[in-house]
Amino acid sequence: MNNYKYIFWDLDGTLIDTYEGISRCINHALEPNGINLDTREKMLPFIGPPLRSSFQKILGMTASDAEEAVTRFREEYNETGLFECKPYPEIKSTLANLGQVGFIQVVASSKPEETCKRILDKFGMSNYFHEIVGATPDGEIESKTEVINEACRRLQEKNPEFKKSQVLLIGDTTHDALGAVMSGVQFMGVLYGYGKFWDLVEWGAMYAFATLEELVQVLSAQAAISDRIEKRNKEEEEAKKAAEAKRIEEAQKAAAEAQDPTSRKDVKDLIEDALKNSPN
Repeated sequence: MNNYKYIFWDLDGTLIDTYEGISRCINHALEPNGINLDTREKMLPFIGPPLRSSFQKILGMTASDAEEAVTRFREEYNETGLFECKPYPEIKSTLANLGQVGFIQVVASSKPEETCKRILDKFGMSNYFHEIVGATPDGEIESKTEVINEACRRLQEKNPEFKKSQVLLIGDTTHDALGAVMSGVQFMGVLYGYGKFWDLVEWGAMYAFATLEELVQVLSAQAAISDRIEKRNKEEEEAKKAAEAKRIEEAQKAAAEAQDPTSRKDVKDLIEDALKNSPN
């Protein structure tokens, strides 16, 4: 297992169960188009990915119709649907436990960033995260890949030693898995959200956890192993530095003795003999 330091969390279906509010507002947005997604199976593909592209790809809407539908969705969602949601059971204790063992946690969602912050603030969860990154209103940052790359950029800006190889994305859909692949970070899936096991595995999930408890056990074990490796590497590095310092000290001492004739053994012997043979 890689030495992960940063955990990026998806929001919809991973941190928060947002199905109720999103599904109602999507149907509200699609009503003028004569479309009704009347089953959970029909609705799930629209929860997570950007709606603008989903309306076009799945429903065949034109770009202008999709844009109008997105506007209707946002108006309804921001007014009434935003807080029709709830954190998943045990998610707060999960975030607390992972923070305690040293993981730096970030939200990386295709939801508008301000919306993410409002939801997390509502449920007292914002303080668990070093960054909350979401889509921008102008659509410049929208896809999961773009969001992940922006989160990495912010972390790099704060810490020049940041490495993308130490990032793990946790999400529930193939949209999350694809975003991880495209942005070059690792991915683990959760099965309590809106995705399916085989879809997540097919798109490269190393693990797909049925519960948060399983996820915490695996990541905590990984953190413990990483701590031991880091401690061993630090001890080895300190031993190397001590050995090098001793070598330098001995070399400096030898050089000093070479420059001082009275420190050489043959000269010392001559001086001692002269002193012994000299008249009192």
